[in-house]
Amino acid sequence: SGLVLGVGRVAIESLACGVPVLSVNQRYFGGLVSRGNYAFFRMNNFVAYGKDSPDEKKLTASLNEYFSNTSYWQAEARYLQ
Repeated sequence: SGLVLGVGRVAIESLACGVPVLSVNQRYFGGLVSRGNYAFFRMNNFVAYGKDSPDEKKLTASLNEYFSNTSYWQAEARYLQ
């Protein structure tokens, strides 16, 4: 898969395989996991506690960000392996 949307074990296993992750569930939207926010997500089981709720605009913006530079996000995921 090119991009996984999820939290918890799904996010951990995806990153372990070098697959980029968009941290989102029904309550919290965290965006794409990167070196810059990895420590926060790791401490919170890849759930964006304290962040905003997901909505169509945020999801669309993050997907556009990912698809506009897939090689960058794939490299980030491989780095976080």
